[in-house]
Amino acid sequence: SPAFGQYFFTTISSELGIPRTSILTAKQTKDGALWVGTESGLLRFDGVRFVSFRNADASAFISHFIYCLYEARDGSLWIGTDHGVVRYHEGKFTHEGLADVAVRAIAGDPAGNIWIGTMGRGLFTWRAGELKDMSAEISPRDRSILSLLVDTEDRLWIGFYHDPGFVTYKDGVLTRLDADGQISSVVTSICESPQGNIWLGTHSQGVFLLRAGRWKQSDTSVVSRVLQIAPAADGGVWVCADTVYKIEDPDTLKLQAVMPGGTDNPGTVTEDHEGNIWICAKTDGLIRGRWMPFKFVTKTEGLPGKAVKTVAEDARGNLWLAVQHGGITRISPDRKISFGLPGDDP
Repeated sequence: SPAFGQYFFTTISSELGIPRTSILTAKQTKDGALWVGTESGLLRFDGVRFVSFRNADASAFISHFIYCLYEARDGSLWIGTDHGVVRYHEGKFTHEGLADVAVRAIAGDPAGNIWIGTMGRGLFTWRAGELKDMSAEISPRDRSILSLLVDTEDRLWIGFYHDPGFVTYKDGVLTRLDADGQISSVVTSICESPQGNIWLGTHSQGVFLLRAGRWKQSDTSVVSRVLQIAPAADGGVWVCADTVYKIEDPDTLKLQAVMPGGTDNPGTVTEDHEGNIWICAKTDGLIRGRWMPFKFVTKTEGLPGKAVKTVAEDARGNLWLAVQHGGITRISPDRKISFGLPGDDP
């Protein structure tokens, strides 16, 4: 990221049509629309206002509690609810089954199969309107599924609610893995970056990265419990934990908080086509983060005071500040702050 830059966050207000409810998940589809799943229904943001689909088709939505959203290759939107799975295709919602169970994860493969992970009935596939139970073959031990991913090599990755580690499935072959013995925790979230790296978020062991056939683990003293991870367009990954972090460098796996002092209630995060991030912060609402090419510098970063009266830049790129009750202060191009002429009121 640029040296002087940071995200600026705005909580989306009810004036734009978003209800006062717990915000759980969001997904931007290829047409640019942002879909938002809440505890009380599905919303779509067209860039101006949020539109509720709570009353769109009562027969399709047995439950309005939305857990997850997935866009299939044919452009249809799949919606995991507290009572089954709903498909939105060509302007119409249809309930596709599993009405007796919650759907927490959805993924799709190039063959047109939609993989559906449930909480209690295991794994199903949907194709051309028909559901097939795959649990006996793929998830015989744990019938509660938290995370699914189909990667660029067409492997299906599965994380379970009870069983630690994860499994992969391809061409009828099921492989149970634990990152070479490193993972003893439940895998809560799985994603793939544009560069083909596989990222895993865990319940108690932070973030794992599979890169060029080797596993690496993030610093668990910074983050141990990961709620969700999501790919960033620049090859990094967004991490929802006690706040929202970003890992930019796959070599160091350094976790950088992107909204210090912000919500401590993040659930999921997604990046849109313009590089904005949308944080579903449960009861704290929906928060949008926009990258700005500048950064606040305050007393926390080392300024001698809050009141800056004037700023000038010299030929070497240093910024010289006249700070009330703090004298003359210099900020170098590498962000180092030093003090020049003392003075009560320069």
